[in-house]
Amino acid sequence: MTNYEMIKKFSKENMALTIMCPYEAGLMDSYRCDEKGNGVADGNCRKCILSWLGEDSTYSVGDRVIFLLFHRETIGVITKIIGNNAYIDAGAGELEIPLVDICEIIL
Repeated sequence: MTNYEMIKKFSKENMALTIMCPYEAGLMDSYRCDEKGNGVADGNCRKCILSWLGEDSTYSVGDRVIFLLFHRETIGVITKIIGNNAYIDAGAGELEIPLVDICEIIL
């Protein structure tokens, strides 16, 4: 079993202890754990990440996205989403990419 396969089997609680802040990863617009309203993450990161893991993904079909492929950033368009995978047209045919590998949406 690879480390990736092991991590995919984590419970949400264990995943919340393992992954980085969704805001710092570019997946949210602002810190949610900014309890004092000063733009600083000063709350409970585990609680915030656990909540975020339970939410629907913000990606949708037709989004232009940046993702990592062969250790470089690549741009493509999401053609469909099935489970935790996005199918992306990056110009060389359709690729199956885990949603967690998408870095950001291009507006």
